[in-house]
Amino acid sequence: MNPVKIVIRHEPMERWEEGDEGLRNLIRDVLFFVKCSLSSGQSTVNFITPPDKTGTTSPPLMKDPIQRHNYLEIGIVADGTMGMWWQGRLDVCNAGTVLIIPPYCPHLPHVPLSFHHYPSHRVLWLLFPNCQCIAHQCAFRDKIHYFGTYWFFNDEKLFHLGQMIWQESLRRGEWSLDILGGLLLSLLGVMLKVPSHPPIPSYRQLRTVLEGVEDPLVRSVYRFLWQNYYRTLKLSDLATAFNYSPFHLCRRFRQKIGETPLQSLRRIRIEIAKYLLRNFNFPISRVSEMVGFSDQFYFSRLFTRFVGMSPKRYRERNSKGGS
Repeated sequence: MNPVKIVIRHEPMERWEEGDEGLRNLIRDVLFFVKCSLSSGQSTVNFITPPDKTGTTSPPLMKDPIQRHNYLEIGIVADGTMGMWWQGRLDVCNAGTVLIIPPYCPHLPHVPLSFHHYPSHRVLWLLFPNCQCIAHQCAFRDKIHYFGTYWFFNDEKLFHLGQMIWQESLRRGEWSLDILGGLLLSLLGVMLKVPSHPPIPSYRQLRTVLEGVEDPLVRSVYRFLWQNYYRTLKLSDLATAFNYSPFHLCRRFRQKIGETPLQSLRRIRIEIAKYLLRNFNFPISRVSEMVGFSDQFYFSRLFTRFVGMSPKRYRERNSKGGS
């Protein structure tokens, strides 16, 4: 009898949880938790790294592929309990766990702790590619993985603080836990102060796309699509935002642009995905999430239809070195 493959559904976060404000609220909560933990003298913050040697525990049989990034990643479990499989070991990560995932480490987050045990949790993820810091939050409830928007934080100090946390975790000296706690507080504090933006905040080709289009409504709708490409948008959302009926808004937009607003949204997402594939070495599944697709396989099919080649093939032919 063939083993049953575990399938976890991926959905964008609810609007009240996502966005820059929602992410900063989570960062503030985590910072407060770390600060209280360190000042109490009995730290409940637990820094963990993958095993030095590959363990013997097989990865769960999941539809999601094992992840292996070529950049540092730090995950902070804000509440609940998460199962983390990495390098042949399954760790139970309670609230306050800080996972330090070095480059090229095979790992799989959000795994069940037993076949029918899927504990709820929320995690703040920090990625450090190409001297940058990128953050997003996700939550897990009822076998559904809710992922939030990815935000770029514009301060190179964050990248260096992340690298210092990784290096100190390798030393594990007498004062390492105190040093790690201090570095993490500094990292989170800087994140609360510096500006952030979602990937590709401005559209360099906007003038070309709208060349000859004088209709102010259509121009505004197109800019709205670009600024919100990473969100789950429906035609009714656009109609509400611009106080038009869905039918009239769609017809007017199509008359001027030659395609519906949602068709333009897909095209915008593919253009941004091309940029991310050229300039970063994010996994295809992560690129899919970053541009607003909850289904990686649908994204790959759509990308292939628009571009004429798969995302993997496009990256191989156009990569600028990645991160």
